[in-house]
Amino acid sequence: MPRIEVIPRKLTNDKSAYLRRFASNTYSQAGEDGIIAEIFRILDEDEPERDHWCVEFGAWDGLYLSNTARLIREEGWSAVLIEGDEERCAEIMTNLPYPDRVHAMHRWVGFERGKNTMDDILAETPIPKDFDFASIDVDSVDWHVWDAIQDYRPRLVCIEFNPSVPNSVIFVQDRDMGVNEGSSIAAMVELGKQKGYELICATGNGFFVREEEFGKFGIEDNSIDAMRPDRGNYLWTGYNGKIYHTLDRMAWWGRQVELKPTSLQLLSEFWFHGAHQGYAHELTGLEPDDGALDFDNPEHILREVYELRSTRKSLDPDEFKARQAEAWGAAKRYFMRNRGTHDIENPAEESQKIDSTAE
Repeated sequence: MPRIEVIPRKLTNDKSAYLRRFASNTYSQAGEDGIIAEIFRILDEDEPERDHWCVEFGAWDGLYLSNTARLIREEGWSAVLIEGDEERCAEIMTNLPYPDRVHAMHRWVGFERGKNTMDDILAETPIPKDFDFASIDVDSVDWHVWDAIQDYRPRLVCIEFNPSVPNSVIFVQDRDMGVNEGSSIAAMVELGKQKGYELICATGNGFFVREEEFGKFGIEDNSIDAMRPDRGNYLWTGYNGKIYHTLDRMAWWGRQVELKPTSLQLLSEFWFHGAHQGYAHELTGLEPDDGALDFDNPEHILREVYELRSTRKSLDPDEFKARQAEAWGAAKRYFMRNRGTHDIENPAEESQKIDSTAE
């Protein structure tokens, strides 16, 4: 195994990221309640009697991991809370029984005007066009939801981003509610500037204020690196094409699967500079003579698939087909177990369903 080590770098500027010091939770998940309170203390210094309104997408039951519940319960704010699950939406008015100022909307937010954009939904309520605070957290298409807002201009936007994407990468996930990838903080900053907003804080969410109020915060450098530590998530290749990485873990189907620095790919054995590259034991750490394969062990599954790819031409076609079906059946059973969606009652029958030509 080669030596792989990420050298720590501190690029954050404490003067730029000072709002993070106010993080605290009453209902929120990652300190948003305290940060939001300090932001509005600053914003409202010249408007102490303002009639406050907030909006939250993915509002759940109005309390769970909420960025607006404290404002509603403790500060008397009015709110529009939007939730796609009917049962959870019904719980909002039980948890926040203020019918004169809380509007619970059972909707799925869309992107096309006339098809449940935020503009469409808010138009059914008395919320003003320049309301105070929007919290956008739908675990996927947050960028597209904000992009679709045209008629309303909140003073503060708190929007979730994918923190595993490096600070310097603009990544906007597909415009599809069925895709759960999230977009990068760089993409949010770019969109914010297009809409007239500036970044003032970044945790697991980006906090953006309207550019005309940005000066109130005294932030000289609001670059992404000044605001948040970048993660050392790197990918690179050796001259021989082998892929290495410094990701700690990868999330599959809601579970965290541990990754080794060399386990992102299956490479066939090939020649490079007169030497074989891509042996199975280099990838898995298992030597060829380690004994019988244990298909409950993911590294054994990986080794078998790896070796089948590198020795395919030398194997009898029937032997190759049988071993491939067995290996990919074991791989599918392993990921089904870790996915946690259902148990496979008949592994042998399930294996027969695997496409024997899959690679």
